[in-house]
Amino acid sequence: MPFHPQSLPLPGTRADAARTDRALLDRVLAIYKDDCRYLTWAEAAPADHPVGYPLRGAGQFTIRESCYVDAPGSFHLNAVEFNICFNQIMYYLIAAAVHDRLAAPFSSWTMDDFWQRQRPDILIIDFHSTFRSPVTSRNFQGETTITGVHRKNGRSGPFLLVDMTCGFSDRAGGNCHGEVTLAIIHPPQE
Repeated sequence: MPFHPQSLPLPGTRADAARTDRALLDRVLAIYKDDCRYLTWAEAAPADHPVGYPLRGAGQFTIRESCYVDAPGSFHLNAVEFNICFNQIMYYLIAAAVHDRLAAPFSSWTMDDFWQRQRPDILIIDFHSTFRSPVTSRNFQGETTITGVHRKNGRSGPFLLVDMTCGFSDRAGGNCHGEVTLAIIHPPQE
């Protein structure tokens, strides 16, 4: 099934500036090397409900050069960059859900709770991606949606399972999408 993003504002427009919390985005991306910070602006909001799920994050991406392949000039998005871009928009979406108190359980977290867990405790446990047509890596948009969060108990204590969808496209018709399940271990007590 092709990915069809909702209408996104163009980078550099007033809508873009109003929707991106630049300080939050910069802090989210601080864990990445400078040349691997692909997400250039982002927004996060409940997709269909005033508060709750699904939660949607959308953004604009630019990959000037591959972080692992010597490929000067334009190239298409591949599975490695797909995963990195997903991580960046996902981290921004969860950080915004905490910051703006968009939905439980994130609405009960503090920003320190998120920063402490961003890298070590948010794990991809299932990841599927499908590429329908090449997505130009120089300028493309993407979105991710949290469709559900479930509290579970494991051998090491409680954890959260987070169901997500994601997709990327460009203005020339490039298209790819995926489904991801995250585990957030050591979640704060509610």
